[in-house]
Amino acid sequence: MIGQLIAQLRSAASYLAKRLPALAVFLAVIIGFQWTEEAYRSEFGAEPDEAAHYVTGLMVRDYIAAGCPGNPLKFANKFYEHYPKVALGHWPPGFYAAQAAWTLPFSASRTSILVFMALLTALLAWTTYLVIENLLDVRWAWLGGLLLLLLPQIHRYGGLVMMEIPMSLLTLWGALAYGRYLGTGGWKASLAYGLIASATILTKYAGLALAFVPLVGLIVCKRWSWLKRFAFWLPAGAVFIICTPWVLATLKLASDGMAEQKPSLGFIIEAAGYFIGKIEAATGIALLAFALVGIIVSFGVEREKRPQWAVLLGLIIGTYLLYLLVPAGLEARHMTPVLAPAIIFALLGMRSLATNLSQRGIKPTTACALTVAVGIAGFAIETFKVQPKGYRGYQAVAETLRTEAPEPQTVVLVSSDARGEGMFVSEVTLDEKRPDTIVKRASKLLASSTWNGGTYEAKANSASETVALLTKEGVQFLVIDRTIPARLKVQHHELLENAVAVAGAQWQLVGKFPITRAGEITSDGLEVYRLK
Repeated sequence: MIGQLIAQLRSAASYLAKRLPALAVFLAVIIGFQWTEEAYRSEFGAEPDEAAHYVTGLMVRDYIAAGCPGNPLKFANKFYEHYPKVALGHWPPGFYAAQAAWTLPFSASRTSILVFMALLTALLAWTTYLVIENLLDVRWAWLGGLLLLLLPQIHRYGGLVMMEIPMSLLTLWGALAYGRYLGTGGWKASLAYGLIASATILTKYAGLALAFVPLVGLIVCKRWSWLKRFAFWLPAGAVFIICTPWVLATLKLASDGMAEQKPSLGFIIEAAGYFIGKIEAATGIALLAFALVGIIVSFGVEREKRPQWAVLLGLIIGTYLLYLLVPAGLEARHMTPVLAPAIIFALLGMRSLATNLSQRGIKPTTACALTVAVGIAGFAIETFKVQPKGYRGYQAVAETLRTEAPEPQTVVLVSSDARGEGMFVSEVTLDEKRPDTIVKRASKLLASSTWNGGTYEAKANSASETVALLTKEGVQFLVIDRTIPARLKVQHHELLENAVAVAGAQWQLVGKFPITRAGEITSDGLEVYRLK
C-alpha cells in the first residue's frame, strides 16, 4: 500500500516537473505585467479593500511570528487599535493564512507580497495549461495559459492584494477535483473536492459557487444514480463540519458588506444583464463567441473527457448564479473565476472550427492559424490593455511622520475615503516595529456606518464638537486628503476641514504632499498637521 502511494507520488512529481518551464514562463509574464503596470511603485489602494486584505494578512503573520501569544481575539483587537483596517470576520481566514505562510519566510514587504500574488496568478495560468494539455494538446495549452494572463482583468488583479486570483485558482481546483470524482466514482476524489471546497469557502464565501458544480456534473454526465452513493454526499458533510462554525460566528459581519441585506427580484434582473456584459468585456466578443461554441461542442466530446468539461461549465454557471442570488454588489471582479474556464472553452471552440475548416479542404495548419488569428485579433483590438495601478502618496506622509514624531504610540488621524484611509494605514505598517503608531480613521472616529458605508451617521455636528472629539482621543497629527471624490465626501469630511480652518491656531501645518489616484496626480492633495 505504502509502496503504491510512493510510486503514485513519484509519477505525479515527474509529470509536474516536466511542465515546470511553463510555470516559470507564466511567472515571468505576470511579473512583467506587474512591473509595467507600476504595481511595485503603487500603494495598496487600487481597490477599496486592498489595504484591508494586506493589513489583515500582516496581523495573522505577526501573531504567528510572536509565537501565537494567547487569545488571538485579544491580539487582533490590540492590532486593530493601532491599524484599524483589519477585515478578519468580514472575510474568512484562508487568504490571510496563506499570506502569513508566505511572508513569514519571505518578509511582508510590498515586493514580497506582490511576488506572492504573481505566483498565485502563474499557478492559475499553469493549472489552465495543464487542463488544456490534457483535454486538447500542448500547443493549445501554451496558447491558453498565455491568453489567460493577457486578459486585463487577470493581469490587473495579479498585481493587487485581492482575493480574485486566489478564488479563481481555488474554485478551478475544486471543479477539477469534482471532475476526477465524476470520472472515477471514488470516495477519495469526492473527499478531495469537499476539502478544496471547504478551503475555498474559508477564503471567501463566494466559494459556495462550487455547490453548483455537482448538479451540472450530474445533468451533463447523467449520473443520477450516484445520488444514492455515500461518496456523493461526502463533500457536503466535510464542508458542513469544517465551515459551519466559522460561518455562524461571522455571518452578521459578512452580511454587512452586502449591497442589499436580502436578495430581490429587481437585483437579480439587474445583475443578470450586468454580469453577462462584464464577462464579455473581460474576454472580448471574439473569445466569448469561441467559448460559446466550445460549450456546445463539449456536449459531444468523448465520454471519458466529458466530466472535465462538465465541471468547467458548472463553475461558470455556479459563479454566475451565485452573484445573482447573493446581493454582494455589481462589480466586474466577481466574474474573475469564470475567465479560466471560459478560455478553456474558447480553445475548444477554436479547435472545433479549425477542424471544420480542414474538413472543407483547407490545410489543417492553415485552418488552425486562421482560427487562432481571428480570436487573437479580436481580443487585441477590443479587449487587451495595460493599465497602470496608479495609487500612491501616503508613503511619503508615513515617512515624514516617522521623522516628525519619533516617540512611540503617536496618535494620527487620517481623513479620506475608504481607499485613502486604507492606503495610509498599510503604509504606516510597512516600515515600523509593530504595534507602534496609533492610527485613527476619521470614518470611524467621527462617524459610524456599516462596512460598505450604509446607515452613515456623523458623531459631531459642528467644528467645535469635532475638535473636542480629536482632543478626547489624544490626536497629535492630522492627515487630510483633499482629493476625495465628490460622491464619497460626507459630513465628517467637511466638519474636519472646517475645524482646521476655524481653529487654525491649534494646528501647525507640517507639509503638503502629492497624491496619485488612478494615475492622476494632485500636487498638494495631502495635508499633514501637528496639534500644538
